[in-house]
Amino acid sequence: LILMSAFLGLLSFTKTEGTVAAAILTVLLLWQRREQIKTFLPTLAACMLPTLLFTLWMAPHNEAFVNGLISSAKPSTWQRLQTVLTYPLFEMISFKWNGLWIILLAAILMQRQKLTQKRLQIFGIFFAVFLSILLAYYQLNTFFEITWWLNTTLHRILFMLMPSLFLWMALAI
Repeated sequence: LILMSAFLGLLSFTKTEGTVAAAILTVLLLWQRREQIKTFLPTLAACMLPTLLFTLWMAPHNEAFVNGLISSAKPSTWQRLQTVLTYPLFEMISFKWNGLWIILLAAILMQRQKLTQKRLQIFGIFFAVFLSILLAYYQLNTFFEITWWLNTTLHRILFMLMPSLFLWMALAI
């Protein structure tokens, strides 16, 4: 548990996706293991300290963020939402993945009974929350043209999720 909290704290120092993943996993772990909070929190706090210090005093302000809900110059549109919701499916079936995501999605559908067991449901909850936050961020931040942004970043995020998906599948089987 100490090692897990150290890894989560260090994960928060990576890109924004790592910070979001660390926050989601922290909440899920605290929800699942309430009785071990005294072991978990001090290590997590110590390992997240560099992230907090860097974010508060050293990191430049995020200039690449435009809130599409309140911006009149670059508002969030229904067309953008449609692109945000459909592009990941086209990315997963593209030739650059050589059918890997198709096989993974088929395996998830075939093993859905085992994947939703109590001991494994933390994976499913994490993936659902993480991907929901990610897609909401793509919709909300209208600084970048959405097709270009998805084309340049989504494959990296999907690649980042792969080891966890394979672990989830292996534990279910």
